Amino acid sequence: MKKKVTLLSLLAGFVLLTSATTPYFEITKYLNIFVGVYKNLNTYYVDEINPKELVTIGIDAMLEELDPYSDFIPEEEIERFELQSTGEYGGIGATIQKVDDYIQIISPYEGSPADQAGLQAGDKFLIVDGVDGKGKSSEEIVKLLKGEPGTSVKVTIGRGDQSFERNITRDIIKIKNVTFAGLMDNGIGYIKLSSFTNGAGKEVAAAIEQFKQEGNLKGIVLDLKGNGGGLLGEAISVANVFVPKGTKVVSIKTRDGAQDKSYIATEKATDVTTPLVVLIDRGTASASEIVSGTIQDLDRGVVVGRNSFGKGLVQSTRDLSYDTKLKLTTAKYLINSGRCVQRINYDEKDENGEPKEIPDSLRTVFKTKNGRTVFDGSGIMPDVKVESEPFPQVAFTIFAKNYIYDYSLLYKEKHSEIAPPSQFVLSDADYEDFKQFLEGKDYSYKTGSEKELEEFKKAASEEKHDAAFEKALSDLEANLAASKADDLDKYKDEIKFLLEREIAARYFYTAGRIENGLDNDEELKKAVELIENPAEYNKILTVTQK
Repeated sequence: MKKKVTLLSLLAGFVLLTSATTPYFEITKYLNIFVGVYKNLNTYYVDEINPKELVTIGIDAMLEELDPYSDFIPEEEIERFELQSTGEYGGIGATIQKVDDYIQIISPYEGSPADQAGLQAGDKFLIVDGVDGKGKSSEEIVKLLKGEPGTSVKVTIGRGDQSFERNITRDIIKIKNVTFAGLMDNGIGYIKLSSFTNGAGKEVAAAIEQFKQEGNLKGIVLDLKGNGGGLLGEAISVANVFVPKGTKVVSIKTRDGAQDKSYIATEKATDVTTPLVVLIDRGTASASEIVSGTIQDLDRGVVVGRNSFGKGLVQSTRDLSYDTKLKLTTAKYLINSGRCVQRINYDEKDENGEPKEIPDSLRTVFKTKNGRTVFDGSGIMPDVKVESEPFPQVAFTIFAKNYIYDYSLLYKEKHSEIAPPSQFVLSDADYEDFKQFLEGKDYSYKTGSEKELEEFKKAASEEKHDAAFEKALSDLEANLAASKADDLDKYKDEIKFLLEREIAARYFYTAGRIENGLDNDEELKKAVELIENPAEYNKILTVTQK
């Protein structure tokens, strides 16, 4: 602790050497105050203080005042940060979560060391390299499982009432950006792009080349729903798949303009003519908005779905001392038309201290290549809006309670194989079996009608009402309860959809889950409809919107 105080004292002395007339006087002034506060805490505070914890809290609080994307990355989180950036790490390859006292495998990655060792969804890590897994957090188990490729980790696995050991050799795990790609019977190629780590552009290009080898490619659907973004360079690379070499994709605008820069497509495009539809939703953000916005601005394709998230901020990583990093928002990006999609103004706060959305009155009009009207400040607004029906509360609750997942494990125990994902359908008998599986389990929830009735009863309690009124309320409550009891049958189709996708994932991994759900994807249905109707597709891209 004394060494740290000495270093801080030296910093304070250096800070005081700065003249009050320099532009940095305010910075140095308050750094000096900060150091003084810390010195006094260390010297006089009643209890021993933890310097790492205290300073980290201060740094985090400072960054929280700026925006949600600026972040301090301590030494112990560098590996996690690099995984998010590169999509690669050394380990066994499996998604995990804590269930009761142990960490459980949700799904091994296809072809990963965990998969090759025979580990399955539902397996629990009882012991990892001699360390008892009981009570351990996901982070603690991950730290034990990760390591240099080529090294091994010994695990004791619990499966049902049995346990067994495995020695697993770690390897480089590359998480795929394209989690599913397939050419449908109608000649339309579907690509699910889930992230923008290293190689995203190459994976999209490879999928399209594969479509062309398989048959007559009539259209491409690029699904960016739920894709929260990633590397700026990979956003440019993915856009470059569809736009000609030399096309400006995006530019960045910094505070003083000294580091403003434009980025162009540098490679020969894979496909610039095949009809293209890009799917977006509220979870489409950042790099995904660069791609979808570029496609829209250049009228290269039609954007379908719901309004995107609206993140138009660029983060850069700065190296700090002691193997720490600072991820800092350093610029705004402007897509091809010159607009910025940033929805939230973090500089301005409302009366509750929350950042403000950019009002419609301040949004600026821009034009696409063909003269269509688009706006800044509101994310990417789709050319064709598709509003999917929200899942009923009963389905959401059952899913959130992990009962869908738990039943998928039981189903696989009883069935050695199922039909391919695109053909797999849960039978009515199996659905009845699922209902029996739910018996005695807690999946209580309140419907919208019940919530409204509660509010009404609360307001009515402050007034005097006769017995007939009270009975009517009681009867309504009973009728709602009776109706709710039938929700498993009323929303059978929605619940079966979730079950089928999860069961498909047990046999065919993430790709199986995605493929199984395509028939119920409303945005995809609209995309196919547009591609199969060239007149409507071209009208959207060529007629100036008013």
